Amino acid sequence: MLRDPPTDAYPAVHGETVAVAIRRVAVELGMIHPDFASLTDAPAGGVGRQRARQLGERVIARIVPGLDVSDIRHVEGALTVTAQGPLGHVYTPRALSDVEADRFARAIVERAGVPLVLRRGERDDVAVAHTVAGRFVLPDDAGPVLGADHPYRDQVVVDLVALCQHPDAGDLVISG
Repeated sequence: MLRDPPTDAYPAVHGETVAVAIRRVAVELGMIHPDFASLTDAPAGGVGRQRARQLGERVIARIVPGLDVSDIRHVEGALTVTAQGPLGHVYTPRALSDVEADRFARAIVERAGVPLVLRRGERDDVAVAHTVAGRFVLPDDAGPVLGADHPYRDQVVVDLVALCQHPDAGDLVISG
C-alpha cells in the first residue's frame, strides 16, 4: 500500500499564508497595487473556524441547493487566491498573456516556494507546469514534473491537464 509522505502546512514552513506570499510576489512584479496586497479572500477566525464554516456551508447547501452562503468575495483589482489542502487557484485581476503567466508562475515557485504552478496550455490537451527545475509542457514532460517512477503518472497528468482546462480553474493552479 502506498502512503503519502508527511506534509507540513505552508504557514508553518514559510511563516505566512500562501495567499499572502502570492500577493507579495504579485506586488513585486508590479501586477497589483500594494494597497491590494493586504486584502484577504479567506474568512477570519483561523483554520478551525474556517473548517467549521465550510462544514456548515456544505450542510446548508444540501438543504437549499444553489444558495451562496460564503463570505469570500473577490474585490475588483485584487488578486484572489483560493487554496485548500494541496491545491489552489490564483485568479488574476486581468487576463495574462502566456509570457506574463509564465513569469508570474516562475516567480511564485522561486519567491513563494510553491513547488508546482500550472496554467492552461495553448491547446485544450496541454498544460504548462513550472517547478524549480524549469518550465514543462504536460503531458509530454510528465516524467520531469511528476517523477519517472510515479506509479500513477499517466492518470495524474491527465487529471492535471483537465484541472487547468476546467472553466472555473484559476489563471494559475498551485500545488504543494
